[in-house]
Amino acid sequence: MKQAFLLILLLSGCSASQNVGQALLDASVLGPRLAAARESRMLTEEKVSVVSQWTDSNLLVVSGNGSAATTAALLEEYIALEAATKAIKAGFQYIVPVAFEDTSSVAAYTVNRPYETSITADSRGHLNGNTYSGSTQATATTSGGPRSGQVLLPGRNVSFRMFDRRPDNLRNGQYFDATVLYNRLGAKHLDDFQPLSSR
Repeated sequence: MKQAFLLILLLSGCSASQNVGQALLDASVLGPRLAAARESRMLTEEKVSVVSQWTDSNLLVVSGNGSAATTAALLEEYIALEAATKAIKAGFQYIVPVAFEDTSSVAAYTVNRPYETSITADSRGHLNGNTYSGSTQATATTSGGPRSGQVLLPGRNVSFRMFDRRPDNLRNGQYFDATVLYNRLGAKHLDDFQPLSSR
């Protein structure tokens, strides 16, 4: 296999060897940058996963999980948006959060970064007749290798009780109008958002 690869390189001429040389250069220069970009994306990209399940005719449990960059507040907005959406589809107008469970977890991660070596050389001097005098300075640094850490992954389970009419025994702030909540959070988080009119 190696011989066939070398034969192809020889037959294709200089441009192929230049391409291979450029690919090797790109790998040595871009490798560390790509590894750093993967690590940065893992730690900074917001991802939210939300699922819901009816456990009774008017009780919905919404579970959500986020990535390392997801804040608890953002996760809770997505959970509330899911509850409002399900309430509206089921014909309910009001939702009341009745139970809350924090299911956050800590996850360890390891990113293998390619080793990168940087060499800096500085030579200074002068020629006086046939004699050269001066100094040479050189530094070399190597970085890379595995990098490990821990991140908090937010998680929540929230149970919502649904109502057709505004609950009489609850004060403002203890219940939410599903349509108002959907319109406020949907405009913020849904790409295909269409506002709904209140009943």
